[in-house]
Amino acid sequence: TSPSGTEVKVPIKRTPPLEYPRRAMRMGVEGFVKVGFDISEGGRPLNIIVEESQPKRMFDKAATKLVKGIRFDIPEDNGEAVELTGVSMTISFAL
Repeated sequence: TSPSGTEVKVPIKRTPPLEYPRRAMRMGVEGFVKVGFDISEGGRPLNIIVEESQPKRMFDKAATKLVKGIRFDIPEDNGEAVELTGVSMTISFAL
């Protein structure tokens, strides 16, 4: 959501490759991580937190690293660059 409270969709400009944790790969484990964050006026993720994950803590570090590397198009509200809050993304880990 933007500071004015409107919901804004922000396209992803660049996503780094997902690094599957070696331990999880060796064990044949799959799962997901739901990550919450804000997006700066420049399109960078801020205040990244893990909201939910299965299995617990197995993929948290890899998901957080992925989100840190994502670059979004500059978020705009009525033509002006704004910081967005309450963004959520689920990252799946599948072999």
